[in-house]
Amino acid sequence: FRSQTTFTKMDADGNNYLTEEEYLAFWNGYFDSRDANQDGALTGKEHGHAGSFKDFDADGDGTITRAEDVRVREEDFQDLDSDGDGSLTQAEFVR
Repeated sequence: FRSQTTFTKMDADGNNYLTEEEYLAFWNGYFDSRDANQDGALTGKEHGHAGSFKDFDADGDGTITRAEDVRVREEDFQDLDSDGDGSLTQAEFVR
């Protein structure tokens, strides 16, 4: 997912920086697109990435809620923001 093309899709205002809000908005849309039955949670099949499912499913109940998804995405954003300025450059994003 971390390509220049994805960065451009996430950069809603086209300023070549991703704010956390833009980053989370993209992933919220992705979550919605994967939630086939629109119940607000992703099963393993809906999530589609067996290797990372446990990282998202914090309570181990076999589903990923939006809150669980957001928690992981927020942590990812912080990890990617290497200079701690609250936004991502393309270089930070694709590293």
